[in-house]
Amino acid sequence: MAHAARSMSPKERRDAKNARILIGREDQQGLFTRSLLQPEHREAKLIFSISGQGGVGKTTLLKEFRRIAEEHRDVVAYVDEGMVTNRVEDVPEALHRLVEDLERQGCRFEEFRKQYKAYRIKRQEMEAEPEAPKGFVGDGVRGLAKIGIEAGKGLVPFGGMVDSEMVAAFYEERRSALGLEVGKEAEDKIWREYSLEWIYHTICAAPQASLGVALNGFLMALKRGTIFAQSWAKAMVQAGQETDCVAVRKWGEQLRDGMIAAREKRYADMIPGLTAVLGSDFVEEKWSAVAWNWRGYCYRELGQQEMALQDARKAVEIDGGESQYQFGLALTYQNLKDFEKAIENYEKAIEMSPENAYSYNNLGNCHRDEKRYEEAFFYYEKTLLLPDSFGTPASAHALANRNLGGVYREKEDYSKAIECYLRAIELNPQYTNAYLNLGITYNAQKDYSQAIDCYLKAIELNPQYANAYNNLGITYKAQKEYSKAIEY
Repeated sequence: MAHAARSMSPKERRDAKNARILIGREDQQGLFTRSLLQPEHREAKLIFSISGQGGVGKTTLLKEFRRIAEEHRDVVAYVDEGMVTNRVEDVPEALHRLVEDLERQGCRFEEFRKQYKAYRIKRQEMEAEPEAPKGFVGDGVRGLAKIGIEAGKGLVPFGGMVDSEMVAAFYEERRSALGLEVGKEAEDKIWREYSLEWIYHTICAAPQASLGVALNGFLMALKRGTIFAQSWAKAMVQAGQETDCVAVRKWGEQLRDGMIAAREKRYADMIPGLTAVLGSDFVEEKWSAVAWNWRGYCYRELGQQEMALQDARKAVEIDGGESQYQFGLALTYQNLKDFEKAIENYEKAIEMSPENAYSYNNLGNCHRDEKRYEEAFFYYEKTLLLPDSFGTPASAHALANRNLGGVYREKEDYSKAIECYLRAIELNPQYTNAYLNLGITYNAQKDYSQAIDCYLKAIELNPQYANAYNNLGITYKAQKEYSKAIEY
């Protein structure tokens, strides 16, 4: 009895069709397999290019490659950006699909997840922005075009997802639309954020041609402060990496490292970057004043006052209308004990910036050192009437109260001196010098117990504070506790 042939299931028909398609592809399959079996293949980046007209089996061959790789226990991810039912519209989305595939196999990409979420939020914001450039894909955080997926030693970059020139123009328009006062734009947080996006995309659009713009912009940022300048340098590094522009990347790295050094008070490590900037033909003279001023500051902090004086003079010579440069010159003269020139320049700084409490405080110091106590009192009291950065280590009011206390102590008005030191400590509880001077004042009153407490507090705040140890030893000696005196 004859039996009719059993009809194949849909899966069997697909498998049979795929088998026919893969006939003649043995060479490609063999080459792919041999590549996987090579001992060094895990350290290599292998690219297999598959081309051909539609319907010849390219997708099927890719799936076969995946099967082969999985048989060899490799972790594999696959995305088809052309699939009609599940279309991938951009590179970040393609990477997101790859991550999902890899995470199903036990991999973890927490940093990518965090940044991809930020990208999606930023994209939605920019798509809702009526003035955003047509087709613009927001980059969430600067450098999103360089977010990578790190798997083993491989790095898959975004690359090519943004028209940088278009985006740079957009951010330039956005920051201009803020309508801020010329010369004070950097005080605005949103303007700073737009500026960082602008310089990143400006460099990406034309790396070599943008180096001068980047360096002058860095000095603009440094005039605002080291935090903004460090962010600017970081944007240069990211853009240099994205575009493979070594010059931009190296400049950014040197400037970034200099800003980190400044914030860690490693002033000697900041000087090389500033010197390099001053030697660059790209830097405009008006912005070079920022570098002269900052390098002078570094030399001052390092105790190299003559070097500091040269740089401070140069900054004022270039931009004599900038109060912070005038202040720097005055402070350098003060450190050199040239009090008359210091007073002259502090007065110029006050004319330019009447609300700068530090100028008045330092004027008081100059008059005090010249034994002109009434003038010193006047300027310290004036300092206390001006706005202050309350509670910060550099609080002008804390400084003025400490200095007033010093004048009162020299006049042997110890009760008023103690009041001033206590106010200084209230304003700045970390003020080691105020604790030291308070201890010296208690010691002058022979209140040794209180004096010892103050010195110990100063040492607690700064274990390297030699003056506190010295005065502590003197106090123990005054109490005839010689063993403790010798210890300290």
